[in-house]
Amino acid sequence: MASELSFRPQSMPATAYLGLAFGTVLFLFALSSLIFADHGAFEIIGGIVVLLLGAIVLQSGAYALWGQLHLRIDSDDWCTVTWRLGRFNRSKRFPRTAVRSVRIITADPSDGFMPSRTGTKVEFCIDRETRPLVLGGGFDLDSDSLQAISTFFGTDVAATALD
Repeated sequence: MASELSFRPQSMPATAYLGLAFGTVLFLFALSSLIFADHGAFEIIGGIVVLLLGAIVLQSGAYALWGQLHLRIDSDDWCTVTWRLGRFNRSKRFPRTAVRSVRIITADPSDGFMPSRTGTKVEFCIDRETRPLVLGGGFDLDSDSLQAISTFFGTDVAATALD
């Protein structure tokens, strides 16, 4: 029997609005520079790079506003984490026993430029992974939701310190 948890954004932290403004300005600036520039090679390449950066920041904001986080543990004790934004999905699958540690972390103020990284979130260290798995960023989840995520994977976050 599989067990599941699902989360949607409760609200967006105030710092995330800076990221949305930043992404909008970048995107519009790059778009106008591509349309109205003299179209030298440097201007085109620079415009495309800035356009892509603006699009990434706006996608991050869209996830913080409308994204979904689905957690599932199958009967064979394998975990699947799925991030959804509209019809786009990204999943990660790992054994439940591979979770080494868990802690609740708060975002740096500089994370406001990427709205999907803002707020309080749960960080998991997983065996054979170079980077920790971070869940709940951008959703501004309350402490009960964060605790539910950590206990869902069979770990207790109560002994870890809040950054």
